[in-house]
Amino acid sequence: MGMGLGFFWFGFAIAVGVWASNRGRFGFGWFILAVIISPLLAAIFLAVTKNKAVPVLVIAQQQNPNEQTHVRCPQCAEFVLPEALKCKHCGAELTPDTGFEQRKIQQMQANDDEDSKNLLIGLGFIVALIVLANWLS
Repeated sequence: MGMGLGFFWFGFAIAVGVWASNRGRFGFGWFILAVIISPLLAAIFLAVTKNKAVPVLVIAQQQNPNEQTHVRCPQCAEFVLPEALKCKHCGAELTPDTGFEQRKIQQMQANDDEDSKNLLIGLGFIVALIVLANWLS
């Protein structure tokens, strides 16, 4: 019975590490913390910490400009940021893209949904541990 509990402990510690990595944290460090103090406590600490994962829209803007993250200049057809007032390539005057704000709001809502999902995962994890502890005792 002790060996089974050890595997369960280790498995949940791995789950905490993966969850931490998905939240923009150092997954291996959280795994070690979960092994040392307990996966339950580490999951609770992780659930209440801020999600540091960089939104996909920000990553896309930093990497390669594309139709989803940038608009094309009407003069030179180069990609520029949607909120730009002047093209950085040719200097043409631009009108800001109003749809960009909508995309930012949708991204923020998606982040809130992700936070809610992570909280539910954490709560489910805690409930599973409590049920397991009651079942083993």
